[in-house]
Amino acid sequence: MPAVTIVSVDRRDVPGIRFELESPSPGVGAHGWSITLSGWAFSTSGNPEITALCIVAEDVDVARINPGLPRPDVAEHIPDAPDTPGFFLAISALECDTAFSFDVTAERADGDRTILATVRGTRDPIAPARDARFHPVVLNCLGRVGSTWISFLLDRHPEVLAYRPFEFETRTLVYWLEMLKAIGRPRSYFQTFAADLSNPRWWLGDADPAPVRSLPDDQILQWMGGAGVQGLAAFCASQTDGFYARVAHLQEKPRARLFVEKTGHPFHCRAIRELYPDVREIFLVRDFRDMFTSMRQHFAEHLSGAHPDHQLLESVTAELQTYARQWERRHADARLLRYEDLVREPEATLVDLLGWMQVDSSKAIVDAMLAGARASRPDLQAEHRTAASPEESIGRWKRDLPAPLAEACDGALGPLAAIFGY
Repeated sequence: MPAVTIVSVDRRDVPGIRFELESPSPGVGAHGWSITLSGWAFSTSGNPEITALCIVAEDVDVARINPGLPRPDVAEHIPDAPDTPGFFLAISALECDTAFSFDVTAERADGDRTILATVRGTRDPIAPARDARFHPVVLNCLGRVGSTWISFLLDRHPEVLAYRPFEFETRTLVYWLEMLKAIGRPRSYFQTFAADLSNPRWWLGDADPAPVRSLPDDQILQWMGGAGVQGLAAFCASQTDGFYARVAHLQEKPRARLFVEKTGHPFHCRAIRELYPDVREIFLVRDFRDMFTSMRQHFAEHLSGAHPDHQLLESVTAELQTYARQWERRHADARLLRYEDLVREPEATLVDLLGWMQVDSSKAIVDAMLAGARASRPDLQAEHRTAASPEESIGRWKRDLPAPLAEACDGALGPLAAIFGY
């Protein structure tokens, strides 16, 4: 059975907040991949009220809950304590790394966030998918970096599948992983015992949980949080395999064994590596200043009420900081692919990439891929572009951005681009 081990719980003293984390404790296991957090928290008189407790792992909010459970024992010992400062929450360790840490963070009425405790531990990985015929090539990227074009190119290879890239953003595996994440959460499978059928999304358990009066038997919870979740993961992999079997049949590719999907979400990338240990992960990048320029134009042309430039730049910078941390953690097992190399030296870049993917990288294959991709669906390719040609898109930030914005863009994104060799 899968196991979670809590290594340490480091609690902080925060002025204006009274807080106690009673569970988890170091060395205490859990029900499968479930981790239970319980305790109490409240703001002292004259300080902004705690509106939620957030569980944050790898810069992502894993869960949040509003303290609201009766704790008469707390009020008995602390005179200014409210009647309902208690909280109880079970989270899925699958939303954390195998060697994990997460913060229990107080969100207050003034918008401020304060870390109250840091929990560190380890968990067993998901068991690999058995008998999978097709294995993923993950394009880990942000938008406007040429991911649709590279998917379109790879789809011309007899051993690789991508489903109609310029027409659809096909994310079959990612879809099923989102199902695994949602249904694999304790607050979802706990609905088996306490369903609120008035909520049409009751099975997800995404409403604030009701006060807990008692828990099911340990053996039941152990199965649901362990073997039950593992079975769900296997089902997700099986559904993905079934989909790409149909795609291979439609495309008449009997040699196909890889499929291409885009994602950069930490949970997706982590779960894929556990389900498919032989995954090929490509960090696809483009000079981030050009990427920002393309995003800015694309949003202006296709979205009403687009963000002001400074807000878009702040958002892109934050996403790229997270992206750079992913690259730092996994670069030894991944491949860096620069959009500019694909534009300037497509043959040599493809030969290297296909060799790394361990598929046929012969000149005949590469020439056929490039010729087929260039001749297919020129209408959709033209619609997707924001520059006259791929060559014109390189260095466009210097030409297309107003001078003050170009300077701000270079200051924010230039150092991040340098991490990837720009």
